[in-house]
Amino acid sequence: MKTHSGIALLFTLSLALFTIGSKSFAADAVKEAYVDRTIRLIVGYGTGGGYDAFARLIAPELARETGANVVVQNKPGAGGLAVLNDVARADTDIATLTIANVSAAVNAQLLGSEVARFNVNDFVWLGGISSDKRVLLMAEGTSLSDWRSTPQKPALIRWAAGGKTDNLALSAALLSEAFGFNSKIITGYKGSSEAIAALLRGEADGTVVSIESAMNFVGETGLTIAAVLSDTRSVLIPDLPTLYEMDIDPARRTWIDYQVNLSTLGRALLIASDTPQANVDFLRDALQRILTDPDFIKSAAQRGRAINFVAADSIAKATNSILGPASSVDRDALLTVLGQKYF
Repeated sequence: MKTHSGIALLFTLSLALFTIGSKSFAADAVKEAYVDRTIRLIVGYGTGGGYDAFARLIAPELARETGANVVVQNKPGAGGLAVLNDVARADTDIATLTIANVSAAVNAQLLGSEVARFNVNDFVWLGGISSDKRVLLMAEGTSLSDWRSTPQKPALIRWAAGGKTDNLALSAALLSEAFGFNSKIITGYKGSSEAIAALLRGEADGTVVSIESAMNFVGETGLTIAAVLSDTRSVLIPDLPTLYEMDIDPARRTWIDYQVNLSTLGRALLIASDTPQANVDFLRDALQRILTDPDFIKSAAQRGRAINFVAADSIAKATNSILGPASSVDRDALLTVLGQKYF
């Protein structure tokens, strides 16, 4: 004769098995919605850049995980922000993903850019692909020690950037404030490739770009990488010092801290905000499996791409810490330094 406790145990086990089976059935049903379907992976920049490269690395892996055909589409505009406006306006679309420059989006919203018609904290993140380790790239014949000298009339340092709210300009302004450079930020260059070309033509003295972009232009060009804008060295160039290894006035260190905190947000995938939760969970799980696979990480590194998976909730928490009501960011000071002082 079965006891009441035995019956309860059997009921609990049966319920657990039913729940597991139900979840498995639901997951299979979600995956079936993607099999042989076309997923568009939208990149807000042109072909050949870092964001495009990461998208094309992930696309075939995402196809294997979902059973879908994954197509990368480039839609450059407004320094990568135009596609985020599209995401903010999008209706439910389970088959359109976007790779975003999270730090640029955060800064654009923080500074009240007219281009940014979105709220970063409303985005539904699938996960972070990599931190956006950026480096200080300098023109031939110049050096950081020269820039940091303090004569009575310091030379003007010209920075190449796109627009006031893009990462090139923001990083240049933060570095200038942190080190006390006499700087002028020149805007109008379309992306990091054009900014680097400005250094080669002698139109600018420095720019701040992703480490992957910079590595393509050092060597015979005469350009040099002076430092990585991070609190840790890059696995791609382990001998390159970080900004924190340099002598920084403690009173100005907060500007470097802000830059480094932004760089950790890096590149991430997102989807339309009203996408069903089951689809969101399915795609998050697929992305995590891809980005934590040792073989994929090794293969990406061999192509000069460092993978650093960040969970979706960590991205949301980080953006809210800057843009949320409890943020400690001095908005007025940022508006002055990032939007006015060096332009």
